[in-house]
Amino acid sequence: MTVCGIFIFIQYSISKAVKKRAQQDTSLEESEARLSCEFIANVKTIQSLTQETKICRRFEETSKEPYKHAVVRGWLMSCILAIGSGFVSLNFSASYLAGLLMIKLGFCSPFTVFQVIESLNIATMMVMATVSFFPEYSRAKVSAALIFQMLAEESEIDNFSEAGIKPEIQGNVQLSDVDFSYPNSRQILTLKKMSIRANFGQTIAI
Repeated sequence: MTVCGIFIFIQYSISKAVKKRAQQDTSLEESEARLSCEFIANVKTIQSLTQETKICRRFEETSKEPYKHAVVRGWLMSCILAIGSGFVSLNFSASYLAGLLMIKLGFCSPFTVFQVIESLNIATMMVMATVSFFPEYSRAKVSAALIFQMLAEESEIDNFSEAGIKPEIQGNVQLSDVDFSYPNSRQILTLKKMSIRANFGQTIAI
């Protein structure tokens, strides 16, 4: 039982490490996904400026760190699977060794030893099968936390709001050196130093 507890503790510790790394990798994967969406949205501009090679190199540089983390996470999950598989064989050998000594010393019969060992092995396999799902449980927990976090977020832009300034305009309209950005990405200017003039009755698309 002591050995079983040690193995379970090792697997649980590695699973906690996998969960912690998964939370850290989320931000790296978000930046990579954001970059990919930006490239896809501006694919025609990239093609017209013949910047495909530069964009590929930039994507490769962004992907290096998530790739390293994914490799380490793969090794950790492999260790969990290896420990779970190896413990069954170790339990068999240790149990039969103890049973052989008990039979030799006359404490119990071979049939009794066989019954006890098989019961322990079946229980052990059930426990290790459960423990082997710890990494999947950790990843599912992180994913669920992200989903609930997104559901709890309130949008900074209310599409159904009718509030705001609605002046009655008569005559021409002129905008000079206008900067504009959306509330959810204030650091990115949608309009930068834009100047435009609209005459009365004229429709202009931006």
